[in-house]
Amino acid sequence: MMATYQYKVIEVKDSLFRGKQSGQALQNVINAEASQGWKLVQIMSEDIKGRMGLGSTSGVLILFEWQTS
Repeated sequence: MMATYQYKVIEVKDSLFRGKQSGQALQNVINAEASQGWKLVQIMSEDIKGRMGLGSTSGVLILFEWQTS
């Protein structure tokens, strides 16, 4: 039988990463999902112009995978 997967994307805004604890903040997000059985697949940076009015927003997208069968 072929394995099937479910995916989850979490958007983390740049404001979480300001300051010295940015690595720890990212690690906390990843560990929280891992403790629920989600596997980290990829972390991608994002910079979307005009998404929040006239300015832009930036941060990271974190992709997780869960094997359902």
